[in-house]
Amino acid sequence: MKQVRTYFAAYREADGFMQQKESRTKAPAQRQLWADRRNVNDQAYFVLMFTVLETMINSRCDTIIGQKQAQPWPKRALWDNAERKRMRFKQRLALLAEKSGTTFARIIYYYEIRCNIAHGNVYPNMPIAIPTAAAELIALGKALKK
Repeated sequence: MKQVRTYFAAYREADGFMQQKESRTKAPAQRQLWADRRNVNDQAYFVLMFTVLETMINSRCDTIIGQKQAQPWPKRALWDNAERKRMRFKQRLALLAEKSGTTFARIIYYYEIRCNIAHGNVYPNMPIAIPTAAAELIALGKALKK
């Protein structure tokens, strides 16, 4: 999750630059333009940060599936046909976190935001608080490692 910290540092620099532009601009239309750019920037960095968590989840699933498939036949029977690439995100996550737990629910919450952004649905009325999201993604990554 070190990459999330690196991305967050880059985000803060980019957002700071755009915030200065926005605050120094006097024309309302130009001010709105910078506000919109900041919103897009927030969403872009959010998706980038979420991919770090998603990559970690995929890697951990590959490890678990590989370990299960390496066991003797009776124990590996259920795992012989398991392929991470064919599993949906929620199925992969369920290998790492209890489906009724808070960790699972929070990751799915962020995953749904990520999917909406990735499929072109922007969040003009629901900005993403990147400092909060970054901290929580890091915490969720740590929770999955336990």
